[in-house]
Amino acid sequence: MRKSLIIFSLAPFILSSTILAQKTVKIDDPPEALGFLGYVEDEFIIVLKEQAAEPDLQVSPRGIMQTGIKSLDELGKRHQVNYLKKQFPNAGKKVFAHAARKRMSRYYKVRFTRGTLSEAMQAYRNHPLVEKAEPIGMHALHVEANDPYYRDSPDPGFPYDQWHYWGDYGIDANQAWDIESGNPDVVVAVLDSGVRYFHLDLGGYTSVWGPDNPSTIGNIWINPGEVAGNGLDDDGNGFIDDTIGWDFVSSMGGPGIKCLDQDCGQVDND
Repeated sequence: MRKSLIIFSLAPFILSSTILAQKTVKIDDPPEALGFLGYVEDEFIIVLKEQAAEPDLQVSPRGIMQTGIKSLDELGKRHQVNYLKKQFPNAGKKVFAHAARKRMSRYYKVRFTRGTLSEAMQAYRNHPLVEKAEPIGMHALHVEANDPYYRDSPDPGFPYDQWHYWGDYGIDANQAWDIESGNPDVVVAVLDSGVRYFHLDLGGYTSVWGPDNPSTIGNIWINPGEVAGNGLDDDGNGFIDDTIGWDFVSSMGGPGIKCLDQDCGQVDND
């Protein structure tokens, strides 16, 4: 379970490394943003207003992005915009029963080759179809655990007491901590053979079974779009009563394998 969790968590780190490799604009560090490095100098984000038509993105023979909206295309030509794409390409798809208040499909990333960052952003801010234009900030990611047992090494064969967090024989937790060292608002997907969702390590109770008592669920995410136990697919995602997850295992068997409950042979909600 833990290896899958960390692999999933490291995805933003790979993306962040790509961003850090780009050219940056050096500015004074704001005191409230520790590790702030500056802004990407040739990219920024724009948000189109609700009344704006959906851009029909095309590339001109000269490599300039076109939207099918004449006034926006004039800005693109002026600042030589060679990249314009949706920041959230799947934003139009329904995930939960209640749609987001603002359409995330209105967010676009712009890359330009003519003019300064300030000039390009101001030009788009002045456009009547643009709600706002914002720079892309970059931050250094580095965190060190303060647990005294984390680095303690009494046994040469196992250089750390909490060896399962380290290196190739562990889950490389220190790399994930550089991204996030603890936040109850972060939802982590666990793609594994299963998780004891009421385990003490996850904020539950190891000796009490299951969802009949909500206090045993602990820190496991609860699907807000699903009503538990009503036998309906409330959020329309194709799974009935998937309150905290889904058991995809349909069969287990073979020499020496013994199945003791429905998790071995029945696809169902968890």
